[in-house]
Amino acid sequence: MDFTSQISGPLAKLEEELSLILTSQEPVVQEINKYLLETPGKRIRPALFFLSLALWKEEPQEHLSVAVALELIHSATLVHDDVVDASKVRRGKPSINEAWGNHTAVLTGDYLFARAFELLTEYGNISLIKEMSALVRDMSEGEIQQQAQRFCTDLDIKNYLQRIAKKTARFFMVCAKSGGIVARPQDTEAICALENYGYNVGMAFQLIDDLLDVTGNEDTIGKPLGEDLRQGVITLPILHVLQVSPHGREFSAQIASRQIDDSLLSTLTTEMERHGCAEFVKNYAWQYVKAAQRALEPLPRNPCRQTLDTASRFIVERWF
Repeated sequence: MDFTSQISGPLAKLEEELSLILTSQEPVVQEINKYLLETPGKRIRPALFFLSLALWKEEPQEHLSVAVALELIHSATLVHDDVVDASKVRRGKPSINEAWGNHTAVLTGDYLFARAFELLTEYGNISLIKEMSALVRDMSEGEIQQQAQRFCTDLDIKNYLQRIAKKTARFFMVCAKSGGIVARPQDTEAICALENYGYNVGMAFQLIDDLLDVTGNEDTIGKPLGEDLRQGVITLPILHVLQVSPHGREFSAQIASRQIDDSLLSTLTTEMERHGCAEFVKNYAWQYVKAAQRALEPLPRNPCRQTLDTASRFIVERWF
């Protein structure tokens, strides 16, 4: 399922602009920038921005720097996350911290944040600068919350959802909303609709991402399976299997004692299959997809709105 064909031109321009922006006279910085560009990811966040712009036939070239800033912020958070989680692999390749060390990786993330806000300042929309600043604040709070809850198996679903709202859904919300801010700054109904759409798409995205971490394919997701749990990150599929499995208390004790090995992961996967945990998580995600689709109702009825609808379904249907 491809939802980017309508914006293939802007996405190609995005790649060109990223190559220009990520140019440095400092050899090590340039080497790292080149390395980052070799594994571009799916560019979902700038794609949502371009699609929301296209609802009103806005010229994407005029707002390209906003899309670039969004992608740079995303890249910065990934680089910092890999340091925090001691992750060795990102998108099938050694992470920046694995290749260059933690100190350089932290500074690389800082560099990417700085370049993003430099672009936003040059663009000159104070509303966007406020949105992006609040976004980074909330994502940081979500990450701090996640660190405080590592290996904690007595979380409830509400707490988990609050965490992923800050870490992921908030970003999707800003990406979709930003298109409305620059295209229709006075249209509060449209901006609110895009905000609700982005939030719900982001929630669905993270739910499926967490499911793929334990049930996906390593070659497809670009990292070892079970990486979240090894780091003590308790996600919805884990919470659910702990609740429904007759061995839940035993599993919880093992996780709390940080005794997480391949044997436990294999056993948990078997229990998830036995108790339908994947379907539980997918059904949960579908509720957010339906909410995202309903949020589109006030927006212009055109092909781009239909593509946003398709994009929300792609989030759940990818790789299944």
